[in-house]
Amino acid sequence: KRSDALDALVKEGHSAHATRSDALEALVKEGLDVHAKRSEELDSRLKEGLATNGKRVDDLEASLNEGFAIESKRLDELGASQEEAALALAALSKRLGELEARPTAT
Repeated sequence: KRSDALDALVKEGHSAHATRSDALEALVKEGLDVHAKRSEELDSRLKEGLATNGKRVDDLEASLNEGFAIESKRLDELGASQEEAALALAALSKRLGELEARPTAT
């Protein structure tokens, strides 16, 4: 009888171990599935973030290029204005020289 009781305990232990092993295996599979899903979500969010960031960089670059073009145009206009001013000053200087060269009536 003792042997039967021990056999029954061993079988019960094996059964409990198998049940526990199955439960642990199910938990591991569930954990792996959750991990895989989170990994996919993070990967998707990372790709989305990189795309958004890339678009922002492109927008900033376009804005910067537009700003450079505007400033370049302003500098060209300023250069033309300076040339006009220099020509006007030269003409005034020439006219002043002509006026100073004229004999004055006393």
